[in-house]
Amino acid sequence: IGSNLAVVADHNTAIPGGAGNFDLFGIPSIDSGHVAFTANSDNQGGLYTTLGGSLTKVLALGDSLAGKTVPEIIFRPDGLKGNNVIFKVIFDDSSRAIYRAVLAASASSS
Repeated sequence: IGSNLAVVADHNTAIPGGAGNFDLFGIPSIDSGHVAFTANSDNQGGLYTTLGGSLTKVLALGDSLAGKTVPEIIFRPDGLKGNNVIFKVIFDDSSRAIYRAVLAASASSS
């Protein structure tokens, strides 16, 4: 009520750091007007956020983290807090870890 709607991402949105457009979306998390979510399309996908002022990749499937390949990212609806994005990774060797990415907010952020 009394606010504007804005598209964060849809099927016409190019995948940051990827090829093509988003297809499937996970449940988003919102905090202080910023959004983070997982999304996939054609064997690619990852974790994305608007923190920093534009839609950017946090981590993509197939990226290397701690010297291992990331085939799965698990993100919860409460995974965005301030400029922290908390998520679980299952690596290609079946090991698992929880990570916190501390991201820079844009100059226009509150």
